[in-house]
Amino acid sequence: MRVVDFTFLRMYSNREARENIAKVQEALHEIYEEYVHEYQHGNEHSGETPMHNNDDIGNNGKGSSGWSEFSSYVKSIEKASPQQSDLDAYLAEGCFIFEGDPNQFNALEWWKGNTLKCRILSRMAHGILAILITTVASEVTFSAGDRVIDTYLASLAPDTVQALFCGGDWCQNFHGVKKKNKV
Repeated sequence: MRVVDFTFLRMYSNREARENIAKVQEALHEIYEEYVHEYQHGNEHSGETPMHNNDDIGNNGKGSSGWSEFSSYVKSIEKASPQQSDLDAYLAEGCFIFEGDPNQFNALEWWKGNTLKCRILSRMAHGILAILITTVASEVTFSAGDRVIDTYLASLAPDTVQALFCGGDWCQNFHGVKKKNKV
């Protein structure tokens, strides 16, 4: 969000920047909540079985090693104190500054390395960053004329095509380009 803050404060008046930043934050939280729902729904029906409880293996089946009591204790504490979401925790922590050549930074790889820390947020980042927006010619995307979906565009995922058309609409609206009306 820091890059959004920085950029919007340069693009808009202070009031407009704050309004637009709030809109981006709201949209980000809405997308995150969709990923949370998808993640929870996917885990319920994925067929994954819970990890085997090994409490009694080291004790020849006699008594408990204390692990189950500790697990119960941790679960009760986590339920009692509301946890911060991956998204809120990520936004609250310090900003990662890449020390090398900025052109060599791979955001997908960074998120892949941080999957265990932010499970849902890393899925969300992968879903968004994996879209190859540069594969569609800009004249098709930002054309003010009729929308023609050729065989190449038809081979893209529907969500990708929709994102490109929406991006084109946003840019046209932002720059005041009017579409030609058919007569």
